[in-house]
Amino acid sequence: MSKISRRSFLAASAGLIAAPAIGAKAASYDVDVAVIGAGAAGIAAARRIAAAKRSFRLIEADKRIGGRCVTDTELFSVPFDLGAHWIHGADDNPLAKLSPATLDVTPVPRGLSARVGPRDARDSELERLLAALVSARRAWSDAARGTIDMAALSALPSDLGAWQQTVEFIDGPFACGKDLADVSGLALGRRRGRDNDAFCRQGYGALLAYLATGLPVQLNTPVGQVATSPRLAVGSPRGTLFPRAVIVTVSTNMLTSGKIAFNPELPKRQRDAAEKLSLGSYDHIALELPGNP
Repeated sequence: MSKISRRSFLAASAGLIAAPAIGAKAASYDVDVAVIGAGAAGIAAARRIAAAKRSFRLIEADKRIGGRCVTDTELFSVPFDLGAHWIHGADDNPLAKLSPATLDVTPVPRGLSARVGPRDARDSELERLLAALVSARRAWSDAARGTIDMAALSALPSDLGAWQQTVEFIDGPFACGKDLADVSGLALGRRRGRDNDAFCRQGYGALLAYLATGLPVQLNTPVGQVATSPRLAVGSPRGTLFPRAVIVTVSTNMLTSGKIAFNPELPKRQRDAAEKLSLGSYDHIALELPGNP
């Protein structure tokens, strides 16, 4: 398992791309910074650059902003998150803190329920499930005190009884979109705010759209090339942009797809890390009940 996190990986990659241009003096530049990708990370970067009074171009391949945070209002005539939905660790989540009063961010009701075959789980069964979850999370917290990463599955206690597979599902595919064998044990053990999640009633996409208010975004512009030699350049169907620096915020899946050609190529360490940090899959199943009971 790689010890590098997605956040540090993206930061390192962006730094490697930007470094050659920062020291250049003779060339002329179109903007100070080009930000590739208008998802949560790209919007955050653009907000910081705007606050610093630097010129920038926020470039997005899709026809909308938000990345994996997309809210649909037509399928059910109410906001429905097709992508990200949970605001984890709402007490210290920066997105929750930036939410305006016009958006309703509310805590997720606490409670535990489960089904055993065709019936509701008995109180005694729920107690055993809760104990299993506590035992698993304690094991991951203990593992997180170390320095060597491991698959979260390998740190999971083997004595969870009948609820073993349920615990593996709850903290694996349900929470992370991946099996525990593909989840970092260190990252899982260092998670904070598991029990104070929240939802945005207007949708996660609406929250991202608010945070992008006033930012000039160039949509429908897929970047095909980022070059650092002989000078920093960003190529797209709309032409070539010459910035002083580039911040790349696309997903690790996009980085490994080859759709953006880096010249020269990203170092092998970054490419290998991106392969190991591929995105998971999280499927939404919506049930529409007449009369909204």
